[in-house]
Amino acid sequence: PVGSVVSATYPALMGETLAVYLTGLGTVSPAIADGAPGPSSTLSNATNTITLDFNGTAATTSFAGLAPTYSGLYQVNVTVPAGLTTGGNYLGISGPDSYMSYLLVPVAAAPASSAATANVRAPADTTPPPAKFRRPVKGSPSLRGGK
Repeated sequence: PVGSVVSATYPALMGETLAVYLTGLGTVSPAIADGAPGPSSTLSNATNTITLDFNGTAATTSFAGLAPTYSGLYQVNVTVPAGLTTGGNYLGISGPDSYMSYLLVPVAAAPASSAATANVRAPADTTPPPAKFRRPVKGSPSLRGGK
């Protein structure tokens, strides 16, 4: 379900966009004052290149920057790539001087049933569908060694 937490019960689907929340991505543009919340109208993007992968398979990121309305919290929007093994996949995050991979994300294949495709827009509708953002939660079994 849209807005739900990724878990073994509700795994991330291949092709779905997830919101990953983290700290330490560095400077942003446009810059904001220390301790100020991330802006929600003109987003503050990370100036460093941030890449993500699932078990080494590159993933597409559509945003990396300050999480809107939160102080000191960053958000990366990432699309789960196709072709992953279903079940637990490690999410790797790489910046200019570090790499970490300790978050285990449950992943499932996108269903091909008619119920799953019922929300697909008609070809005449050129408006992009809303992004579906989900996140792992602190204390979830999907976090390995999480704090």
